[in-house]
Amino acid sequence: DVHVDDGIICDAPPSGGVDVVDASGCVVVPGFVDLQINGAFGVDLTATPERLWDVGVGLPRFGVTGFLPTIVTSTPATVDRALRALAAGPPEGWHGARPLGLHLEGPMIAPSRAGAHDPSLIVPPSTEAIAGWSHAAGVALVTLAPELPGALAVTAELVRRGIVVAAGHTDADADQA
Repeated sequence: DVHVDDGIICDAPPSGGVDVVDASGCVVVPGFVDLQINGAFGVDLTATPERLWDVGVGLPRFGVTGFLPTIVTSTPATVDRALRALAAGPPEGWHGARPLGLHLEGPMIAPSRAGAHDPSLIVPPSTEAIAGWSHAAGVALVTLAPELPGALAVTAELVRRGIVVAAGHTDADADQA
């Protein structure tokens, strides 16, 4: 049995009326959380961050109930557009996987590890590069290359702002990581 009280899984049946769903023959699992969705269903979230709600509509059919819309190395204007789209909230009547904040993958990555990122938009770690980024503003995760000069100070500042920092697109060795 799985007991849910006001949307929260609990260890005992909730007080009051109880709705019963027969899940015999099914597997009951929590919804998946995807920490990097660059796009889906024909939508590139860096090109059109305003469509993050469209992506969220399609994800539940794959078991995803929460996700981080991911913006790869891009201009500050693109990041601002993504933050505004997230802050605006879903359209009326919307149902889908809930965006849990943005994942900003770059722009402070190793140029040698750019991969699909536009090398001309890569910048060194600095407080200027993260202006306006905070958990309160909608940034949940930032991926950067920890070996770059200034990366540790930027990491400390991002963490102070409530943002999780991940190493990626990096040439860091084990000691640097």
